Order: sequence, then structure tokens, then C-alpha cells
Amino acid sequence: MAWSYLTILFVFIGSLVFAEKKLYGENGMRNLTKLGNFNDFWTLDLEPILIPRVSGTPGNIKVREHIISRLESLDSWTITEDKFGQQTPNGKVKFSNIIATLDPKAHKQVVLACHYDSKKFYDFEFIGATDSAVPCALLLALVRELQCLFKYRQKNLDTTLQLIFFDGEEAFKAWTETDSLYGSRHLATKWQNELDANGRNKLYSITHFILLDLIGSSNIVFHNYFPQETDRLFQNLVKIEHLLLRRNLQHRDHYNMYKSMFSTELLQFPLYGIQDDHVPFAKKGVKILHLIPYPFPSIWHQPGDIERNLDKRSIANFKNVLTVFVAHYLKLASWHRECSSRFEK
Repeated sequence: MAWSYLTILFVFIGSLVFAEKKLYGENGMRNLTKLGNFNDFWTLDLEPILIPRVSGTPGNIKVREHIISRLESLDSWTITEDKFGQQTPNGKVKFSNIIATLDPKAHKQVVLACHYDSKKFYDFEFIGATDSAVPCALLLALVRELQCLFKYRQKNLDTTLQLIFFDGEEAFKAWTETDSLYGSRHLATKWQNELDANGRNKLYSITHFILLDLIGSSNIVFHNYFPQETDRLFQNLVKIEHLLLRRNLQHRDHYNMYKSMFSTELLQFPLYGIQDDHVPFAKKGVKILHLIPYPFPSIWHQPGDIERNLDKRSIANFKNVLTVFVAHYLKLASWHRECSSRFEK
């Protein structure tokens, strides 16, 4: 009898190892990176966001409606808005954070976040293609392309996926503690004060808070800004990029060269890293993975942060890494027969 239990244990462990190997195997990675159509990402997800969308303006509302509409077209997502008014240097402004949760009954959430507002400049029209239209579009494409695999994910897993699209990240005048991060400051405080039956606040249920920003230009380099908290996650990104490249699943340049996006070089940064929407959550003890390039793209807060200056190869490569990373984090299979049509593109 003991022998049969041991056999069952080995079979169970072996199945887990096989699932892990399958996900990181060449066929598994190829399946995951072929789930989506890049043209669909560009035209259906990204282009409608490439307009001025300053908080409180019609453009902001239009982009918010686009994001919600794209999410509502998928199955099983619970979508809520965190609406509030806040005094700013430009007077009182209405903001709205968008929150989409795959399984609201799950006890834990891994958060993927970005901001959908754009900065107001008074001497030129600012689009903010990298800041942060591309990150928002990447999240929309990610959940659409993984939707079928989400459906056949192992049931009753403790951790689900949650998306947050923040409003009001940008300052209206100069960046200060009160003129910036309107949406993230509001939501972090709100969730800190929402207690469950065990007296724990809602922030306690966030396993990791993963924030995307300034993505879409060429030669971007990400660093591990929180090595004490999320080094394992960052090293997974390094490993995934390496394996994708080794298996010829990444796009090289015209000279057949490839520059790694994820650096293992440790740099010194302030306590909460680069100022962004993660800061209000980090101050309250949430573990952070900040996917923002450093140095910033040369087009940051410039008129040139527009669609024409986006690097499709860089975006596609980052998209591949993110897809495999999220699938692995959520223990998704890299293939399912009911999703097979998606792998045949």
C-alpha cells in the first residue's frame, strides 16, 4: 500500500514537471507566442488609444469606453470602475480607474497595471504612444489571446489575474506628491480601508503588483528595481527572453542582431524606484515588479511620442515575453485541444 502511494506521488510530481517542461519547451513557447495576430493588436487594441486623453476630457472618456468595451467582449471578466473627483491645479477633475478581475471569488490576485491618461502640454499635442498607450493595448491583447486557455485553466486555483487601468497618473502642472498619481493614490487608500471577514484589507490579497510603462520604442532596457521583493519574477523574465531568442521566436534586427531587454545589472535607485503608479501600493507593503525602461525613451514627454516612432519589433518581442511570463505565473497550459484553432495561424 505504501508503495502505491509513493507511485502516485511520483506520477503527480512527474506531471507537474512535464507541465513545466511543456510550457518552457519549444513547442509550448511557440504556441503561446502564436496565439495572437499582431495586426489585430495594432488596429483593434492600440490605435483607438492613440489620441490625446488627458484626465477629465472627452478623449479620456473615449479611451476609457474603448478599454471597457474590449474587456466586455471577453468571457468571465468582472469589470468595475473606481470613480472619484479630485481637486487639481486645473480645478476639480473627475477620474475613473478601470478594474477587471478574471475570478472575483479567488483569494489572491496578481495585478497587471498601466495608466490610460495622457499628459497635458500647452505648446503641442501629446499622444503618449509609449506613455502609456502601448502598455494598455498590450494588456488588452494579452487577456484576449489567453482567454481560451483561461477557460480551461485548472479550477479552484487560489490566485487569479486582475487588470488595473489607472486614470490620472500624469501631473497637470509640475510633478509633486499631490499633483500626480491621482488614480493609484485613491485606489490604494480605498483598498487599504476595505476589510474582509478576517480583518485583512484588500491590498493583502495582491500577490504581486506588475506595472507597465514607457514601452514601445527601440533599445529599451528593463532593470530589477525591487531585487529584495521580486527578484525571482524578474529572473523569470530574463530566462524567458533568453529561451525565446535561443528558439528563434524573437525578432532580430536587419543585421540579425538582438539586444536583450532585461538587464541583470543591478543599479541603485531610490527607495520606491522610479516614481509611477506603483508607489502608493509599495508604500503600503505590496510587492512590486516595475516594467519601465531606464533610461527613459528619448521621446518621453516629447511631440515625437507618436505611432510613427513606435518600434514594432521591440513591441512584439516584449509581448512574447509577457505572454509566456503570465501564462507561467497563472499555471496555464501552453496548449488545449479546444483552443487549437488559435495555434494554427
